[in-house]
Amino acid sequence: MNKTTKFFAAFASVALMSACSSEEPFVDGGAEDGTGNGQKAYLAVTINSTGDMGMGRSTDYEKPLYEDGAEFEHKVDCASFFFFDEEGNWVTSVEPNYAPSFGEDDPVNDNIEYMSTKNILVLEGLKGNKYPTYMLTVLNMEDFTAESTLAATTQKLSVYADNFKKENGKNVQNFVMSTSAYFGENANHDNKYYNVTKLNESNFKLTADEAQNNSPVDVYVERLAAKVQLTVNAPTEEINGKEFYVIEQTIAGGDNSNGTSGDGLANTKVYLEVVGWGLNSTAIDSYVGKQLKADWATTNPFTSWQSVDRYRSFWAYSRAYEGGANLDNYLSYTNIPALTTPASLDYAEYCYENTNAPENIYQQNNAGQKLVVNSKVTHVVLRTKLYNANGEVQNIVEYRGVPYLEDTFKAYLLNSLKNSTKGLNYYYLADSKTEGDATVTDYTQVDVKDIAFVGKEGYEKVDIVLADAAKALYKKTVNEEGEVKFVKLEGADNDLAARLTAFQGDTPLIWHNQGTNLYFIPVEHNATAANKDKEGYYGVVRNHWYKISVNKFSKLGHGAYDPDDATIIIKPDTPEDPLYYVGAKINILNWRIISQNVEL
Repeated sequence: MNKTTKFFAAFASVALMSACSSEEPFVDGGAEDGTGNGQKAYLAVTINSTGDMGMGRSTDYEKPLYEDGAEFEHKVDCASFFFFDEEGNWVTSVEPNYAPSFGEDDPVNDNIEYMSTKNILVLEGLKGNKYPTYMLTVLNMEDFTAESTLAATTQKLSVYADNFKKENGKNVQNFVMSTSAYFGENANHDNKYYNVTKLNESNFKLTADEAQNNSPVDVYVERLAAKVQLTVNAPTEEINGKEFYVIEQTIAGGDNSNGTSGDGLANTKVYLEVVGWGLNSTAIDSYVGKQLKADWATTNPFTSWQSVDRYRSFWAYSRAYEGGANLDNYLSYTNIPALTTPASLDYAEYCYENTNAPENIYQQNNAGQKLVVNSKVTHVVLRTKLYNANGEVQNIVEYRGVPYLEDTFKAYLLNSLKNSTKGLNYYYLADSKTEGDATVTDYTQVDVKDIAFVGKEGYEKVDIVLADAAKALYKKTVNEEGEVKFVKLEGADNDLAARLTAFQGDTPLIWHNQGTNLYFIPVEHNATAANKDKEGYYGVVRNHWYKISVNKFSKLGHGAYDPDDATIIIKPDTPEDPLYYVGAKINILNWRIISQNVEL
């Protein structure tokens, strides 16, 4: 059976190869008899990958920022074209059967990274002399098919594996691209269907030669993916030949290198090693065609987030909007073992766009501040490890806002119980002994080694428990003759575990086990002080490149009670000021989306 749609390249030298289109017959183009034997038309196109205008902070807002993508980011293996009438009904599809080749970049137009030469599409099976009005272009998406309407087609979902696939850890390939979306009118664009190319009758010709001599339709495409990179430029100090980042932090029980405050707490330095980083709270899928809200065409600030000249918009209606404040079915969360850097921090992470309305991502904290909830916005998780001045890993526990060395906190806890009315009359019998033959020296009072932490909800909060809850406890007694005996505690007298719980109360205990220390940096999009609680401040948008530079560590971050457990996800549900822990500067650079040189 012959395919009912065809695609011809302008040059015969294109090498044929297997592409992403199916080898099954194409759906016919809509002839009245269903045979696909209607009118044939030819259309010349060039495919351009556009760059984005930068959405930098404050005074950088109006400054265009562009940067070329790497070769693997703009590689095109296949392309598909979907045609619709003026009412948005599907007409026909054209899918090539070979991979395009690269063209040249445009040194003059900083909005274009690569562009194709003129290519000729052949549309078959058209009804009468009525040509399609709109065209959707999709690159690198295997077996993508059209729905009956344009809106339904652009709202089809791309999942992670179809968009950008990781191979060998950090190597990424297969970036899906689709027609760029924006509000504004020009020769090949209108606001009725803002995420496709508008066609005019003059664009269609009845022969290939006529089409070759005709001005091509410029098609602008953008990646569905957003790109995030992180660098750390904070001050460092050398310990035993190794560079560490530094926090000026008060730690109870730490080395008294910088003197002691009046409350007996050591004013010292904590040293950080960066272990790795990754993205968290990322969208699980994406609309194939970028979606915009209709009122953004006339509503500030979104009217200024459109650029007809650059074929771009700088915000998006992502799938997450549909979830409102309940985003569990729309976002994915990482784990701590995944946050391991290969050789250096010099790599990028990719994700789908994740945008939302303020009422869905902000909460008020106990102080009445309106702050972002990190689990509801895409953010960077920076994994670090804590060391002392000797280069030794520090396990730290935070209790009532005060960080303690782990053993220091346990000693403080036991001393508090000892100084209470009931005291600390709890002993263990040596494992090798029995009550009948044990001497006084075979009993040891409960100490630091007998106190443990057990994880509770989340990834960092712990409860205080006995290390061996099943082991018998004894109390020490002395009779009138001064004879020492030990009596096993039974029933209500065996209350040490309950006293540990009572000591903790409702106060969350944060454990930096194995020195694990996490920072959350929500990705800022249009970050100006006046817009901090408004739509557009936080979010990631397709085809944007977000560069985050950490320039200072001022306080400890978040802990982790089991950093080796991959089943524990990082889902930070408590609202917090993202700049509280980390001094982070975020610059959003335009990712010059593949204006690829394509010969189809």
